[in-house]
Amino acid sequence: MGGFLRMKANRLGRYGSFLMSCFMVLFLAMGITACDCGAPPGVEGNLPDGGTIVDKTNQCPQELTPCNNDNECQTCGGGLICIAGQCSVDPRPDRKPTDTPPVVDEKPDVPPQQCPTLCSNHDDCPTSKCGERNECVNGVCSYPARKCPDSCTEDAQCLTPACGSSIRCYQGKCTKLPACPKECLSDDDCSLPTCGTRNRCISGFCAEPPKNDPPVAVALKSQKVSVGSLVRLDGSQSKDPDGDKLTYSWSFSSKPANSKTDFNDSTAVSPAFVPDVAGEYVIELLVNDGQLDSKPSVVRISATKNAGPTLLSLAPSTLVRPTTDFTVSLFGTNFDAGAKAVFKGLLGVTTFVNSTELRAKLPANPPVAKYSVYVQNSDGQISNVLTFAITNAPSDPPRVIRITPTEVKTNAAFTLSVVGEKFANGVTIQVDGQPYKTNFFSSGLLSAVLSKGLTAGLHTVNVVNPDGQASNSVTLRATTVQTSPVLDSVTPNSIFANQKLTLTLKGKRFVAGAKIRIAGQTFAAASVTSTQILVTVALSNAGNFGVEVLNPNGETSNRLSLEVKPPLSKPVIQTLSPATTTELTAVTVAVKGTGFVNGAKVTLNNIAYTTTFVSATELRVSLPATVKAGKYPVQVTNPDNQTSNIVGLLFNPKPPAPVLSALSPAKIPQGVTTTVTLTGNNFLRGAQVQVGTRLYPTTFVSGTRLTVSVTKGLTAGNYPVVVFNPDSQKSNTLQLNIFKYPAPVLKSISPTQGMTGQVVSVQLLGANFLNGAKGVFQGGQQNTRFVSATELAMTLSLNGLGAGTYQVWVQNADGQVSNKIAFTVDAPKGPQINQILPNKGATNTKVNILIDGTNFVKGATISFASKTIQTTFVNISSLSAVFDLTGIAAGTYPVKVTNPDGSESNNVYFTVSGQKLPAPVLTSVSPTQLKLGTNKPIYLTGKNFQNGALLMLPLPFVGSIGLPCNYINANTLVVTAQLPSIPFPFPARTINVYVQNPDKQNSNRKPVQISN
Repeated sequence: MGGFLRMKANRLGRYGSFLMSCFMVLFLAMGITACDCGAPPGVEGNLPDGGTIVDKTNQCPQELTPCNNDNECQTCGGGLICIAGQCSVDPRPDRKPTDTPPVVDEKPDVPPQQCPTLCSNHDDCPTSKCGERNECVNGVCSYPARKCPDSCTEDAQCLTPACGSSIRCYQGKCTKLPACPKECLSDDDCSLPTCGTRNRCISGFCAEPPKNDPPVAVALKSQKVSVGSLVRLDGSQSKDPDGDKLTYSWSFSSKPANSKTDFNDSTAVSPAFVPDVAGEYVIELLVNDGQLDSKPSVVRISATKNAGPTLLSLAPSTLVRPTTDFTVSLFGTNFDAGAKAVFKGLLGVTTFVNSTELRAKLPANPPVAKYSVYVQNSDGQISNVLTFAITNAPSDPPRVIRITPTEVKTNAAFTLSVVGEKFANGVTIQVDGQPYKTNFFSSGLLSAVLSKGLTAGLHTVNVVNPDGQASNSVTLRATTVQTSPVLDSVTPNSIFANQKLTLTLKGKRFVAGAKIRIAGQTFAAASVTSTQILVTVALSNAGNFGVEVLNPNGETSNRLSLEVKPPLSKPVIQTLSPATTTELTAVTVAVKGTGFVNGAKVTLNNIAYTTTFVSATELRVSLPATVKAGKYPVQVTNPDNQTSNIVGLLFNPKPPAPVLSALSPAKIPQGVTTTVTLTGNNFLRGAQVQVGTRLYPTTFVSGTRLTVSVTKGLTAGNYPVVVFNPDSQKSNTLQLNIFKYPAPVLKSISPTQGMTGQVVSVQLLGANFLNGAKGVFQGGQQNTRFVSATELAMTLSLNGLGAGTYQVWVQNADGQVSNKIAFTVDAPKGPQINQILPNKGATNTKVNILIDGTNFVKGATISFASKTIQTTFVNISSLSAVFDLTGIAAGTYPVKVTNPDGSESNNVYFTVSGQKLPAPVLTSVSPTQLKLGTNKPIYLTGKNFQNGALLMLPLPFVGSIGLPCNYINANTLVVTAQLPSIPFPFPARTINVYVQNPDKQNSNRKPVQISN
């Protein structure tokens, strides 16, 4: 071959030498650059069709200029190096045109330009001219044959026959680099060193990127603001001359000392921040078009300090210690949106109302104290201080009910006991205004020792609490001659105004004809004994009044206290709940109305029953299970004996107990959930059925019918069935028999065979079939219709099944199975479709589809949407085609394959959507480290995935490869295919993978790391 080329070259002269160079380069099989057999350097035109030889020996070397070393290609710079005897673009990504070319290992005493550019045998490469490159290898004078090096630093080290066509040193290895692809899907496809500057995928072709002009940042706007106010910036006027998408980066080039503010999002088009210190904030905006940053655009924000807050008043400023959360309003001036109300010692939450009002929500039960209150604005300025007070609730004054003794000997020491209410610890007993050392036993009992006794006469006794509140007064008598009446107690000691009732007064030395004086009124006694007086009174005024006994001889007793409470309103009953109940049933009735007080009684038919006071609008009365049928009057009586209106409460006769007549069915198979119908009488809504010891959810149909679903968990045997009405009355008992049903028997099936791809209705005949029984085909339950205990109808889909013999059997609802009968599946005689991928597309788009099946023949066509579509025959089980959905309305269409002999396949279906489907979105890839040549599952999550989607891998040297995905749903794909391998080593690297739907829409990209 070498001799032939040399002969042709000699005949063609200079053009022949160039032609020989092209052939020799092609024989290198380098895949780096195609041979351009146009004019060689120094020749213009496309010879030999005509052209002019031009002497360009003094011009800069171009690509394909013959060379012996890199220096010959570097005379004008430009980044060319000598590869296989020709000047070529340096493919190494880490090399720059200005880098010093690697040193070629040549003998310094041999001028490199003497060695011929090309050769046909070793004689063309004499040592005197070529030094150690004295062997002709692949048409190039090369170093003698030696082992291909494990590593390299320059291409020359790979010029040995042992390296074969791997004569390029790439990433430290002798490698045969693939050519730059003509077509591409992404920039990754154009990242090969052989692409040189054609490293961008533009309109589907690897090409040099267009010139990129830097973007222009426009930041708006400089302004004067107040400290603490929200400042929003605007970069939306920024632009890129090339129309590229911009990203934004805001930064503070300077801000006042001690400022800690920052942007809410420094990458947003319009970020915001809050000046926290007075001064100037200088802000820069940079925008980037993906390649270049803009010049910074600057805005200046001047923040001035606000006027400080002033606190004028609080509402309320004093509060009785609250037991729930409470709110205080603060009024003043110059409050800002971030102002806080500070209650020193309390933690609260502040709500900004406006610049003159704040509201502070404070916790319940604060300590009784005075609190300093001030307002602090968001800029740190603090207002003046006001005082807020929490106080105790004012206590009621104490009350003296009675004392012991009520009569003492003159000047004799004695111990005075005081009975009353609302005594506080620290209280003092006073006699005639003189305090005595007091023993505090409880809020209702005190005592004091009067060691010197009292002089003769009546003496006033009262008590004074520590807060200074004094009680009513009573009297005791000191005497030497005990003749006057003595009043020891008054019962009751508290009544309501306008309440007419009888008081019982106890004491001694009462005389017939005695009278009683209360609040200045004198009442005649109803009865008098020496120790007890009964008197009926009705007092109209409220207050604490003295009670005294007046004997006919004019002698007066000591004085005790009677409390007259304000008059009560008349109670009113509005409703009873329930207003109707059942006789002989215990029930609690809620009596609702107005005017109820603690101590009120509810009567039913004039009999008082246990009453619970709930509130002034509700009482509850508990009625026993002794009240018979009828309507009874209900009335409320308050403690002042005022009675309410009367409302009737109806007691209905107790309904009869339920009667159970029959069960249907009364006998059910074990292991099968069965609905049993119960018939009888007196069933009530809410009735429940008990089977054995278990209550079952029951459906009330009518007063004579119930249904219950008896679950399959009961074993064989007899179970008592009883109905319970909601009133707890139960029915008589019937027996439910649960028996073990015999196993199903399958006697025959028809038909006994079918063809792959068919849907076959199979009749199953036998015995002991239960309602709910299923036909089973090769382990899977099929859609089955129960006909009778001896017949079932099963629908069997044979789509996707291979030819063979399969088993059919019956499984009853109780789990028992029958014997098995064989069913034969025959292979189809014509084409058969298993699936179409994808099975849907958007109208007015074109979709590449793949049909998977069997028995396809070259020349087969597809029938779809009233069209006959030509296919590309892939193999006997695969066809591909393009569905042009232009003008096809949304809907689902049958798809059928027809072989050239006219045999037709089964139908599958393709759905046309009314609008273009959304592009896929890739959220995650797992794992993120992939080893080529393996087949571990890859899990993809996201949304808008379509059946038939591909995982696209932009691989080095070979371009993008699509891996088929198993479609789980629109959010999940799984790749189980084996990853491709690359037949030469390369270091681990990161690639950006993406999902491509069948409609050619691509997702966003996610990085993964690949290794060989």
